[in-house]
Amino acid sequence: FYYPFSHDYAGSVSGQRTTVSAIFDSLQVSDEWFYDVAVFEVDRDWIWDSRPTKYYWAKNVGLVKREQYEHRSYDYVQGWHLVKYQVTQ
Repeated sequence: FYYPFSHDYAGSVSGQRTTVSAIFDSLQVSDEWFYDVAVFEVDRDWIWDSRPTKYYWAKNVGLVKREQYEHRSYDYVQGWHLVKYQVTQ
């Protein structure tokens, strides 16, 4: 994937498919606002029991949130939210 992100981008490896499913100007995660956020959707995430996963990536910060879902129902299972970070540029 290359910045700036586009919904046209997609990739796959080892049977899993990753797409840019959303792009937000801003997104609030744990009382913190992040800007230029792209959501990457993975259909089978080998890291999380091969379940569908969404990764939220913010420009100049990196990964700020990830969510795991059930295979068939797509019900939310668990997530990870960035609590504290420090970026020096």
